[in-house]
Amino acid sequence: MHAFCSCSKMSHEPQEALIRLSQILSRNLISDSSIYLLFYRKSDTQDGYEDIQWNRSSESHPPWLRFHLGITRWELYPHQDPNMELLVQHLATHRIVSAVQKSGGTQLKLVMSFPNYGQALFKPKKQERDEESNYNLYYFSDFERHNAEIAAFHLDRILGYRRIPPVVGRLVNVIKEIKDVTTDRKLARTFFTSPVGNVCFYGQCSYYCSTEHAVCGHPRDLEASLAVMLPDLSLATRRSWRSPWRRSYSRSKLASWETDPDYCETIKKTPPYDKGTRLVDFMDMVILDFLMSNMDRHHYETFEKFGNDTFLLHLDNGRGFGRHSKDEPSILAPLTQCCRIRHSTWLRLRLLSLPQYHISDVMRASLSQDPLHKVAPLLSEPHLTALSRRLKTVLETIFYFDCIRRIFSLFDHISG
Repeated sequence: MHAFCSCSKMSHEPQEALIRLSQILSRNLISDSSIYLLFYRKSDTQDGYEDIQWNRSSESHPPWLRFHLGITRWELYPHQDPNMELLVQHLATHRIVSAVQKSGGTQLKLVMSFPNYGQALFKPKKQERDEESNYNLYYFSDFERHNAEIAAFHLDRILGYRRIPPVVGRLVNVIKEIKDVTTDRKLARTFFTSPVGNVCFYGQCSYYCSTEHAVCGHPRDLEASLAVMLPDLSLATRRSWRSPWRRSYSRSKLASWETDPDYCETIKKTPPYDKGTRLVDFMDMVILDFLMSNMDRHHYETFEKFGNDTFLLHLDNGRGFGRHSKDEPSILAPLTQCCRIRHSTWLRLRLLSLPQYHISDVMRASLSQDPLHKVAPLLSEPHLTALSRRLKTVLETIFYFDCIRRIFSLFDHISG
């Protein structure tokens, strides 16, 4: 692990938790011996699940539950979280007892369940590491990449955001860990054996769910990303926000921000961007997206409990890291138009530009901890080189538009 990953960080005051154990107990809905069955459906009668042995002590909780109880107003998990190593280990190695297709979305995704009632979102490998996105495809037609989901989690953590749920790479046996354990008949019907003997399936979705776009094992092992699921919506509702800088998702039309030079002035007067941290929170997400060249940020989510004073969830990052040979400057439009950035983000970006903490070196070291690194590096060297180039572009953009003076004015009271 790179020294940057374990460097000290300023301590924060205790933050308000998303879910508290006392709040659950106060409902008097379930007995003390099974208090946590509220978190997931009462499926303990199903084969493969463990007996519930949890109690009030956090030591008895499975890692996914500690993660849920650790979510606060400003981050999904704390810096140097002692639970993180065990959580990603469970995602990478725990036995899969159920696999069903996730409804919604445009591409194939599965929900995997574990014996301790934890769940993870599964995204399969779609293309090779060194393969770039087709230049003739629009951004909304691109594949979702499993290694992009993994790399986005690491990059988000390196930037100090901690707004992406933990993601880990895993080799999944498509027979034993998907076909044999699924209760999803529609999914089960899509399995077949390819002409060269590989086991494939394609599921049902809006795009790329056909025999022509099937995902296949080699012959049965399939690379995938597994992201720990957020708390059930019945416990922690989330609000979806349309991005003010959303693209038109049209082959011919331009969005308002692409034609209106004063677009940001309007946004800064519009709730929730007119006060609090929302605008600089959005800029954090913009910088993340530019670094990984993600043009597909049409919405974002927040936890409703915290209202407008909370962080933005950086979900669905599979269309990042598609091209390393070309940067997309339009992703930085919110930064160039508004010239706002959080002080701590500015300091972190400058730190990651220094030789001893160079972003590509830190990213390479961080990704080497993922289990799939043993198969092949999660990001090819050209992608790591692109990270360094794009970081330089962000810093140059801030200087060029004279944003430095604003960093220390209106928002310099906002901590990272």
